Amino acid sequence: MTYSSRGALAALFFSTLLLAVAQIPAVAAGDTASQLTQSGQRPDGLTYRIIGGGASPTEAIEIWFRCPADGYDGSRPGIARLAALAIADDNRGGASLRDIANASGGEVAIQVFPAATEIGIVVPAYLAGAVQDAMLTRIFHPSLGDDAIKSAKLRMAEQLSLAGVEPDIYLRERLFASIFANGPYRDSTFGTAATLDKMSLTDVQEYIADAFRPANAIVASAGLGSMDVYGAIATSSATTGQSQPLPHSSVRTSFEPVVLPVDSSTSVRAVALGWVGPPISDQRAATAMDFLSDYLMRDGYGTAALALAKAQPESEFDGQFITLQDPGIMFVGMWGTGLDRRGAVSAIRAAVQRVVDAPLSDADFARASIAFQTHLLHDMDGPQPVADNVGWYFAQGATAYTPVDMIFGTGGYEAAARSLTPGFVHDIARRYLSPEPAVVTSPDTGGSIAWIAPKQGDR
Repeated sequence: MTYSSRGALAALFFSTLLLAVAQIPAVAAGDTASQLTQSGQRPDGLTYRIIGGGASPTEAIEIWFRCPADGYDGSRPGIARLAALAIADDNRGGASLRDIANASGGEVAIQVFPAATEIGIVVPAYLAGAVQDAMLTRIFHPSLGDDAIKSAKLRMAEQLSLAGVEPDIYLRERLFASIFANGPYRDSTFGTAATLDKMSLTDVQEYIADAFRPANAIVASAGLGSMDVYGAIATSSATTGQSQPLPHSSVRTSFEPVVLPVDSSTSVRAVALGWVGPPISDQRAATAMDFLSDYLMRDGYGTAALALAKAQPESEFDGQFITLQDPGIMFVGMWGTGLDRRGAVSAIRAAVQRVVDAPLSDADFARASIAFQTHLLHDMDGPQPVADNVGWYFAQGATAYTPVDMIFGTGGYEAAARSLTPGFVHDIARRYLSPEPAVVTSPDTGGSIAWIAPKQGDR
């Protein structure tokens, strides 16, 4: 559902949370959920959702912002990443968030997406309240100086360099650049060396004032220190203000057919496909695409993933439906030394075509449904992925539609998942996976990924 699945810090989190649910007798599912979570919105506009429980003696504390990574006028690609890194390194008021995390045995985690930014820390549960208080102070009352910007620029320059050699990241960014005509989804979240060099302390301060405000944010936290986190949220305060609207990203109307080159060398090659899917507001359709993503793309299980592994056993693969506010994208990326791009694309498209041509049988659909729901729950097996899940769906404008609620048997996502039928999933496959996908591919000579320009026009 998100861009990536970070490794869980506690594999027993979900099983222990289920045990806690099971041990509360004669309580309705919604009442059970209320006993294990705290959620709401403060007067300053800050949303919060705190989920207690688990076997790991840790707490994942994350603050997610709904904001454009390239600035509100699109002129500063990478500024969200620079701002988040600067906040983590800021030590003008004492120890920085990075220092606090390191001293507690935890670590700062920063994730930046085109329309969402997360600053998080995973810490021992007994330190959760103090760390949450420090995060709220540092993030909502920053006192950045040139030293923090200098440190953040050094970190970001390193990340910019590494991103160019990470095929999954590179392919996603280039594919999005080919699908979206404008808006934050068109630009790299890392920016460029030139844009990084130009950004100043004033630029970052102005961006933080617009983007990192409480009304744009959610505190998403999970683990054994959740009550302390809730206490810190209830007693702290931040500057009030209205949420800042997110710039819209228009999708191009169609994509030029791509003639894949004949591969003869043994160099590293890559190719990615992207189908435009439904918006998150169409919850049932978006959930059906998640089902199809699991059935087709899940590594080691999905029919397309297995077909590629058989046809191209030396290749690497990454595929998923990326849930976005408008629209979602079914992404498939493949790369490797000596990858046969024609063969790889043929294997993927043949597997996709089978779900377009005919619905699954009732028996196959029943088995796939059980696998889909089991995989969803497995992917939330620790405090950090649970908090990630809550933060991501808030950033997409759908706080009440999140797979986390499947743990409690409640919520919009759980209802949408249980409403799926073979016929409806087939209709969604025909509607969204029949059109020609956008394609990006690496050149025969190696080097950076070159994307195929689609036909002009927005929708």
